[in-house]
Amino acid sequence: MANCFVSNEFNFNVEDGKMKSVLVIAAVMGMLSPAVLGVTIVDDHFDDGNVGTNTNGIGTGFNAGTWSDGSAIVESGTIVTLQNSQVAWARAAITSKEGAAIGSGITRFEFRGVSFLQSPDGWDWGGGTDRLAIGVKNTDAATEYDAGLWPGFYIQFESDSMATGQNSQFNGISTLFYRSVSGVNTKLATWNFDTLNWDDWANFAATANFSPVLNLILDISSTSYSLTIEGDTITLLSGSLADTFESSGVINELTTGHAFAYAQTENPSLYTSIDQIVITSIPEPATLVFLGLGGLLLRRKK
Repeated sequence: MANCFVSNEFNFNVEDGKMKSVLVIAAVMGMLSPAVLGVTIVDDHFDDGNVGTNTNGIGTGFNAGTWSDGSAIVESGTIVTLQNSQVAWARAAITSKEGAAIGSGITRFEFRGVSFLQSPDGWDWGGGTDRLAIGVKNTDAATEYDAGLWPGFYIQFESDSMATGQNSQFNGISTLFYRSVSGVNTKLATWNFDTLNWDDWANFAATANFSPVLNLILDISSTSYSLTIEGDTITLLSGSLADTFESSGVINELTTGHAFAYAQTENPSLYTSIDQIVITSIPEPATLVFLGLGGLLLRRKK
């Protein structure tokens, strides 16, 4: 949005200078970014040692679940880590206790400092479970894949197995897809990371690269979506990282969104770490102007 400026030379003969105040409000709103004007619902830096609480941020923490002795969720320093051993039934998930309404303005979900690391347990060559995903779903429960895929938006790394419903090995294809309430998966975009990579088992020691640290920002409105990827470049993009639901053939049924992360891996077994998760509700510009003018008139009336 272009900046707006109000000259000190303006001098309207309006009672109480209301016109000047209106122009100032419009100018200030024109210069503020949507993120500044939004309302933060969750801001968890994972810095209190307990994933279930959030004593230093906004929101009350994350619900967490692990399945089998081969998985754990650890919050340490400023990082939460979903740890999995090499066994395919080791699964871990976290979901924000607070959710944000979707459909009025933009709802922004930020996953900052996302990184991956090979598990100390290594990997084996049996099976092919490969489900690493973060995103937005319609419940605060820390549920797992085998209990049924939840309606929502998914970013899956180095595999599109969740979108296709396959229990297969990593194939280097990352995906953004939407899961409807009726259970239909719609791929919105697929891509390959240029640096992040661990899909070549035969040459894993030589080719695997866990160095990128990603920031992933998913914006959802009543009519569109947008995914921003920071920390690595991508190639072989198919579909679109930003589009309307109508163009994508999607009817967005989510009215509330909770941030989540899910990990179940084998070949290799990996750890997923996240430094910060933020959920922000950003009103539409017209609503912001209305609220600003309403506040002005109320103050003048008083």
